[in-house]
Amino acid sequence: MAILFGDGADNTIFGTSSNDMIFGFAGDDLLIGADGSDILVAGAGRDLLFGGVGNDTLRGELGDDSLSGGVGIDTLSGGLGQDLLNGGLGADVLDGGLGVDTASYVNSAVGVEVFLLFGWGFEGDAEGDTLIQIENVTGSSHDDNLQGNIGANTLIGGGGDDLLAGNAGNDRLQGGAGADFLSGGPGADRYVYTDIADSLFRAPDTIDFKQADGDRVDLSAIDADTMAAGNQAFTFIGAAGFSGTAGELRFLHVQGADNIQGDVDGDGHADFRIDLYSDVLAMTVADFIL
Repeated sequence: MAILFGDGADNTIFGTSSNDMIFGFAGDDLLIGADGSDILVAGAGRDLLFGGVGNDTLRGELGDDSLSGGVGIDTLSGGLGQDLLNGGLGADVLDGGLGVDTASYVNSAVGVEVFLLFGWGFEGDAEGDTLIQIENVTGSSHDDNLQGNIGANTLIGGGGDDLLAGNAGNDRLQGGAGADFLSGGPGADRYVYTDIADSLFRAPDTIDFKQADGDRVDLSAIDADTMAAGNQAFTFIGAAGFSGTAGELRFLHVQGADNIQGDVDGDGHADFRIDLYSDVLAMTVADFIL
């Protein structure tokens, strides 16, 4: 067994092919366990920890750290700070510790199912995972089922046709590409879109938008006018028809088929659409972040 130490500066430390113990101490360190069942302890600083192959233990301790277990049955502990935990393949334990922490499954080869309320993970890289003190989840590029708890959660689906359910709390839901179903549950939730491809006109998302809860649709990251330089904000025109001016956003109330539409190129046709699951009689500019 090798025991390796940092010196308080920003260190890069590689483990051996056996079972190592690596201590980064202070500084923004990069600790790489390689093969073997390793113990990596970051210490203070913004650290990057990679377990590699083997049943590893990764501890972030102080700072906003990124912990990646790799292949094996790993235990990841974020400690203090806003940490990013990626267990990889294997039935891992992801314990965020104090702070607002995120479990990431972006590398999973298939879709995952994560239930923060119960601390369970299934399918793909989430199979057999136990999640403790995790507030946020980022899914894969496949069809994911991500469900929050009673707190304020950020759920990001990524690619694929995802199901995101915030449950209680003021949640932030971002489906990403694909035809997703987003339900915030009780609380003032935010449905976030960063690209028109997140909800195409012919393959739209469906959101369970509730005005009474204070929900809002956040389109602020989308450039509403692709013909102009910079990032332009949408202009909400209510239920009116498009006039051929880029950047117009409208709401159509059709019983059982309410939807939001946006025109970003000024051709008078909708470039994206978001369907509403619940019946909404009317929307105002206050329902949006533009």
